[in-house]
Order: sequence, then structure tokens, then C-alpha cells
Amino acid sequence: MLPSSRAIQTPGFLSLLKLTVFSALGFVIVIPASSLFTRQEQERVRLAKPLLEVEPAGGFTLNLVLLPYRKETIFFLLPEGVTPSPEDPEVPGPEVFHWTRKSKQDYSLGEDGWWILSEENPDLKYTSRVRVNKTGERLDIELSVVNMTKYPWRFVNFSPCVGPPNSFRDPGLRRTYVLDNNGKLQVVGSLVDHYNYNVISVQGGPGPNPKMKPYWRFRDLRLPETLIMTEASDGRYTLVKAFERASSVITGVTGPCIHSEAMTRTVAPRETTAVRGFLALVAGNAKSGKEYYQEWKRLLHAPESR
Repeated sequence: MLPSSRAIQTPGFLSLLKLTVFSALGFVIVIPASSLFTRQEQERVRLAKPLLEVEPAGGFTLNLVLLPYRKETIFFLLPEGVTPSPEDPEVPGPEVFHWTRKSKQDYSLGEDGWWILSEENPDLKYTSRVRVNKTGERLDIELSVVNMTKYPWRFVNFSPCVGPPNSFRDPGLRRTYVLDNNGKLQVVGSLVDHYNYNVISVQGGPGPNPKMKPYWRFRDLRLPETLIMTEASDGRYTLVKAFERASSVITGVTGPCIHSEAMTRTVAPRETTAVRGFLALVAGNAKSGKEYYQEWKRLLHAPESR
């Protein structure tokens, strides 16, 4: 079970905007919440409000309406593609990347409130499943795959593509961040040039796929975390995306997008393996986004979330 957004926020009584007190004389005194709670607690109250709405757009695409930016929508291909490890048996090449958007699948709403999408691919011999649940400011994501071959796969890579709306577009990559080896925020624009698609590998991942090099520019770096974030131009909110395991993070410039490339563990024949992650609209700047990610990661590895 994924950690819910409630676990990150304060108890429900803090969501009250006013406190009414009855005196012995019958007077009613209304005390604003701002006089009762710290600034941090007030911020958590604000985070408890719904910030995202999900509108399936057909196929593998979700439209995410950002409520603080009412006319803006995230175009979320979930996933854009699926890539079994190219060196493993029965994985065809050279076009090893399967574009799921060519398929005819659609999201449906399950009885448990999760949006669900399933796909069976006879060419690459896998069955995949996507589950998405909206909790306040965050989408919880679970990606799973069944290896339909008779050989083990070292990993399967999912490519969830986030197309930021106008307020979050960052062609100079000056408001897009990752974490360096010291756990400090690093501006992506200081790590890469302005090639259209830049790929930065994550530690534990397989490294650059040579078959994809004509399309992507791979950087000679290894990030310690799967996190990628983009601040809004007005500085009020940050888009935060991460998975528990990822092969790389990707930034698109002319085709603006951000990726944390979800990666499974080894998948045995006929075995199902899953990877969990999230996309969140966090109030505040990249520092707030980093703290949010660290708390999510802590809760994800807590015994009750397994």
C-alpha cells in the first residue's frame, strides 16, 4: 500500500479556518486560525486542499488540471513508452522503445478509486498495468509488468512523460532541479547544454542505451536520487516527480517535458514486478519540493507501507 497524502499532513482539526468560542456572557468570539497555528502548520493546512484534478484524455494520456492555475493543464503520458532491457533474450531491436501511445487502451476508474490501465504487448511479450490515485496535491503511481517470455529480464523501464503547462515551462532549465551527491539542489541548466533532450543516469540504473543515442544526449553523470522538479515562474508552486527506482531523469527543451524514468527490478519469467512513484504540486519553491520528496521516501520505506 502506498503512503497516503494524509500521512504527510497534519491532523484534520487544523483544516478548520475558524475557531468559535462561547463566553459565559453569551458572546461569540471568532478567532482566525492564523492566531492559533504556526506558519508551518498553516502551510500544511493549505496543502491539505485538493490541488489536482484528473481528467483521462483517452489512450495512455491523463490531463491534470492545476487548481491554483485554473486554465492550465498538465499533459501526462503515463507511460509514454515501455522498454525491456535490450540485451535480454526475446527483446526485439533496433527499435527497442515501445510507444504506448500507438495502442488503443484507455484509463478506467476502479472500484477502489484508482484509475487503471492495462496493456498486453505480444511483440515485446509483456503485460503492463498502470494504477493512479489522486490524494490532495499528489498522484500516487504504481507501474507493474508481467514478463511473458521464458527468460529473465534484468529490468523494465517505464517512461512517464510530464508536459508542464505554461507557468512551469523552463526552456533555460534554470528552474528545474535534481539532487547532487551531497543531497543539495542542483540547477539542471548548470549540468547540461540546451540540446533538445538531455538524459542524466541515476545510480543503480543500467546507464545509457546505445541504441537510443541518436535521439538523446547522454550526460556523463550519475545522480543519487530519482527526483526531478520544476518551479513555476511565479515561484508559488513546484512540480515534483520521483519513483522508488529509476534509470535516469530526462529534460526536454523544445518539446518541453520532464521525466523520472521508472525502472523495475529483475523480472523472472511469468513474474509480476512493480515500481511506485508520484507526481505532486507542492506549495513553495524547490526547497519545499525536496523536503516533500524526502518525507515521501521515508514513508514509502516505512514497514506499514510495504
